[in-house]
Amino acid sequence: MEFSFSNTYDSELAELEKLGKTERISVLAEMGDDRLWALFRLGSEEALIVLFKKYHRQTIILVYKRMNGSGSVNLQMVEDVFGAFVERVLDGHYHQQELKKNFLAFSIHQVCFLLRSQLKLAANSRVGGLDEKHVLQKKAANHLRVVEAMDFQKIIDLIPLVSNKVYRKVLCLIFLLGYNSKDLAEVFGQREKAYDKRSRAMLAFRKILEKEGILKELR
Repeated sequence: MEFSFSNTYDSELAELEKLGKTERISVLAEMGDDRLWALFRLGSEEALIVLFKKYHRQTIILVYKRMNGSGSVNLQMVEDVFGAFVERVLDGHYHQQELKKNFLAFSIHQVCFLLRSQLKLAANSRVGGLDEKHVLQKKAANHLRVVEAMDFQKIIDLIPLVSNKVYRKVLCLIFLLGYNSKDLAEVFGQREKAYDKRSRAMLAFRKILEKEGILKELR
């Protein structure tokens, strides 16, 4: 089927929604970054998924090469901060921003900024008597444990499909930042609330895995 674009992104989004999922993803995959970003800002999570699938590995590798000059940055730290970037995107933090070049350049810029901020904290702050660098290394170790157990690509691609905003945040914390139940309790302030949010988020995520037909593959 030939897809004809209209003059406005709103109309394009309406036309896209008339297509089946497979055909819609195929059409989105042919679009440029500006158009995909605009459609995401209008509510198309699939447009964001296409962008992440296209660029997230490149972003991690290029940020690592750029930031590893001093030897103080490892690949797991970059992946960890990339997870924070994903969470900020899902949270609408960049919703008003236009892409100046393309999504790869945008994501590299933002991840580098977040990583530099964390490294600055590592140099200047103390948390419970421990240098912040050690805290970052602990989180990186947690993240490595998660990456070894599950496919990082699939986690990135599937989290945006969860409709509940809070559940998406919880899943980012668990799968991208390596948070355990104790860490979540600190985030939510109450252990009971943390367990409830984690349970509901994982249930929603399981439904996504089943719907996408990859639950057995991830086991």
